[in-house]
Amino acid sequence: MGSTDCFDQTGTIEEVKENSVLVRFQSAPACGSCMAKSVCGVGSAGKNLIEIHHRTHGYSVGDSVKIIISRSMGFRALFIGYVLPFLLVVLLLVMSKMLGYNDLISGLISLVVLLPYYLALYFLREKVNKQFIFTLSKLN
Repeated sequence: MGSTDCFDQTGTIEEVKENSVLVRFQSAPACGSCMAKSVCGVGSAGKNLIEIHHRTHGYSVGDSVKIIISRSMGFRALFIGYVLPFLLVVLLLVMSKMLGYNDLISGLISLVVLLPYYLALYFLREKVNKQFIFTLSKLN
């Protein structure tokens, strides 16, 4: 993959399991000056931990690695985490206003939809995680 069709991030292996590795990575230097850092999952925390299902042969705790994800997978994560819930809120707001509810009730209805959405996402996280394919490469 070329640099234009993937995102990459360097990190350090924290734990090696039988079929996966836990990698801790710091947010990119550009995150510090980004306008969206307060709403972005990567930029909001100084360090992040991710479990990557990958062959573990040849990796050990403390190894520096590069985590690579395709740009399309990044956009899919953005859609699931931010765009789809936003669309649900707006759709329910418009529908509840069309049904004649007042502003307060319409606003509450449109926000309450987020609770079952994110609960479903939480309970289906294993299935969702299988859709995202990360690649690891060792750094020297």
